[in-house]
Amino acid sequence: MASVHSEANVNTAKDHQQKDEGQKPRAPDAKWGVKDSQNSKNQKGEDVTQVKYSFVYKGHVSMDAENNLITSLEVTSGEAYDGHHFCALVEQDLAKNIPVEIYTSDRVYDDVNNHFYLEHNNLQSAIYLKDILTKKKDANKEVRLKTLQSPAYKSGRKERYKTERKFGEAKQGHGLTRYRYLGLLGFEAQVYFTAIVLNLKRMVKLLPVVGLKTQHALLS
Repeated sequence: MASVHSEANVNTAKDHQQKDEGQKPRAPDAKWGVKDSQNSKNQKGEDVTQVKYSFVYKGHVSMDAENNLITSLEVTSGEAYDGHHFCALVEQDLAKNIPVEIYTSDRVYDDVNNHFYLEHNNLQSAIYLKDILTKKKDANKEVRLKTLQSPAYKSGRKERYKTERKFGEAKQGHGLTRYRYLGLLGFEAQVYFTAIVLNLKRMVKLLPVVGLKTQHALLS
């Protein structure tokens, strides 16, 4: 599970100027959100974190790691906190009766409510745990350390790269780097159609494998 950012199709300087002048902005649903961050050292040799912001929309996606098919998604403006959309995506997957046992995602989803939701639904968590919390001495430390050593956590982490690879395909091959239209409804359409195209491409690759398995079963 992860989120993908798409740049709003606006000149941000002009858009904000129009807003200051009392005019309606071109992209009222787009918001400034954290695009990336990296650690570096300043001139004094001190560790600092540089945060990059962008005027974006977000697509929140759940994907089946076994067959690389997108299973559920939601869209929001750029400032939305990814962790708050975790349970909704899992709920969509469960409603579709998707056979799943483990959920993995990056550290932004490391939230007590998300872990509890998975446990409540008899699912295992491989959500990346925040280092600061695994080192924190409190009542939950032993539980987190036990999670780090669990087979489910280790196996789930190995699958995490697949969602990033899927987003790379969506951006490089299908224009999801930049939103083509205006408004949240249009972005929802773009994300859904992109997901459909990605899934169809993947299905084409999976069909020969399914066909071979079926043929083998018939012959045997």
